[in-house]
Amino acid sequence: MNPLSVTSAAARKGTRSCIDCRQRKVKCIWPDAAAKTCKSCLERRQPCVPQRVVPRDTRVNRVTSRHRIAQLEQNVSTLWNLVQKLEARAGNSDSNRLMSMPVNRAGSHLLQTADEDDNTDSDASETSPANAPTHLRQLFDDGPLDYAEVQSPWMTGQHSSRIEHRKERARTLLRRLLPPREKVASIAANSGPWLNIIRDMLFTPYGVESTATIVSRWDKVQDPDVSPIELAMLLITLATTIQQMPAETVTQIFSSLEAGYDFSQKVSDVVSTAIVNDDVLAASLEGLEVCCWWLRLQLLTSDEKTYLVLRRVIALGEMLGLPKVANGISAYEARKSVLRSDLTPAQHRQAGGVALWTAICAADRLASLLFNFPLGTGHYQFLHCDPYQDGQVDPQTYLCRLADIATGVQAIDNLSAQGASPSEMCDKALHVDQQLRKLYGSVPRTWWEALPDRASPDGFLQHFHNYVIVRAHMQLALKNDAGTQFAYSELICMEACRELARLYTIVRRMLPSGFFASRVLDLQALTAAIVLLKKQHQAPLSASAASQETTAMLIDRLLEAMDLGASFPGGKIAQQGAHAIRAIAALLSDKHSTEDRSLTLRVPLLGRIDVHRKAPQPVQPAQEQVMQPSQYWPSLAPNPSANEAGINVNGQAFVQEIDPMAWSLEISELPPFFSDDAYGQDPWFSFGIPNVGIEGLGGS
Repeated sequence: MNPLSVTSAAARKGTRSCIDCRQRKVKCIWPDAAAKTCKSCLERRQPCVPQRVVPRDTRVNRVTSRHRIAQLEQNVSTLWNLVQKLEARAGNSDSNRLMSMPVNRAGSHLLQTADEDDNTDSDASETSPANAPTHLRQLFDDGPLDYAEVQSPWMTGQHSSRIEHRKERARTLLRRLLPPREKVASIAANSGPWLNIIRDMLFTPYGVESTATIVSRWDKVQDPDVSPIELAMLLITLATTIQQMPAETVTQIFSSLEAGYDFSQKVSDVVSTAIVNDDVLAASLEGLEVCCWWLRLQLLTSDEKTYLVLRRVIALGEMLGLPKVANGISAYEARKSVLRSDLTPAQHRQAGGVALWTAICAADRLASLLFNFPLGTGHYQFLHCDPYQDGQVDPQTYLCRLADIATGVQAIDNLSAQGASPSEMCDKALHVDQQLRKLYGSVPRTWWEALPDRASPDGFLQHFHNYVIVRAHMQLALKNDAGTQFAYSELICMEACRELARLYTIVRRMLPSGFFASRVLDLQALTAAIVLLKKQHQAPLSASAASQETTAMLIDRLLEAMDLGASFPGGKIAQQGAHAIRAIAALLSDKHSTEDRSLTLRVPLLGRIDVHRKAPQPVQPAQEQVMQPSQYWPSLAPNPSANEAGINVNGQAFVQEIDPMAWSLEISELPPFFSDDAYGQDPWFSFGIPNVGIEGLGGS
């Protein structure tokens, strides 16, 4: 039959081939318009059947591909739950081998259905937003009108039904990574030191508190309907612990060292997909806390998304209205309220929200200080209380006070970058210095004098306090090359650098191997060591023979501790820092050389830089004398041995003869992400850059 005779309604659009030619994928040639059989069918001596449209049954609903995929995923999830129930009843531990099957990172996310998109807006409008606009609320609140807001979902802990399938898909992804109970118990045995430090310094209401809690949470998450947030928190705790365990311990628990680290990486990827990147699951108190714990894991795995996720956490917290809830409540009061058993669930969640928001703000301010990030929570103020509570120093209160003061350091750095006058920088530095001294005086002096004998928050806080002192005075101290213009800042900065170096040699050895905050200490120690080296070769005001020898000994001990840290997991920052310190010391060691010398090295967070030793310049008289007030002189630094360098703290006779040969460093102005061979590496996140190495050292 000629296809031309088929009506347009019955024939497939654009079709002139018979069924056989179409299946064989050959051209269907008809002898003439009236022919009933094509040439191919004539040659093959078989009937020629034209293509016809089969009418669709209108009684059958058309199913889209997205719906079929969602149905398949739901069936798979149901099967997994059934398998888990059967294995739990049988007590078979081999089921965890099924749960540990590899996850396809490229397609690990499950598609969102169209029904969910359609219901999002309608469900979201059922309750008042947590951060409702004040100007709109006032329209219904003043005069003859009054209204009551529906309580926010995060306050009650209840969520709409539209996220149930989100929880199910996240639960399915996370459950595949859950190790057997025996492995969890072995990993938990190594989690004590770092969990204690985190609990005391950055308390969050829903995190894992202790080693025993890890095993009990494993038992809890065996429930098929467990919250995926619980699963994610347990997995992140295990992954973070593995990153801090000795290599031989990881090898004993897993089949190899690579298998243990691969588990941590899989946990990071899956939690990022299932919780962190999900706007619904992350927008809750528990979800935000998982994001905060995930950020700590990134300090070990060097993920460039750390800064972006931190900003996202801040934005989600603002959308939940946490800043308003935190008004008028201190972190210390909130933590005490969370631990009380006589409060209602809503009061518990309110206190938990305050504690969580305080931890988020503190993390943002500390990250801004260390990595020079723009501050995202600077306009939110902490309600501070005395850090000395119940006869002891409260670590979290002290850290929050210190983080609040540290925001002033970034203001000093911004003034320096803008080319502000020294007098403006001096005013800012003295204001920060006054706040630091007030904080220093709020705790007993015995707390400062006691040397830490174990991994505890005390040594970490003292280390960080001295680092903030160094950063507050560093800009002015480095400008004080040949005069007494900024003598106070130089003396305070140098003394704080020595104290920081001394504490680093003690605290760094006590931290767990691979502790996620050890990189922070390494960066702080690198700053102090470079300042000491520069001022030592610039003949500073405090450069007596005794202080020069003390400085050299401190740097040697600091390098020993840094080399030890470089041998631990996550020790690349320490390794790069040690190489950089030795390279700078070698560059500045030859005082009698008049040749220009330079070297190229890699520095943490800077990448590859070119460092030059400037030729000696004659001393020029200071043009602008900005003498710092003498009322700040009587108390110099927290270190009780502040006079070891022979400094008269009354400020009457401390000026010594200045060496006319001035030394300084000149860093290449070419941005590291253009000069670096590994183009595209973010200069803020250089944790993955290869180890520091002196690529060129010689005369130019």
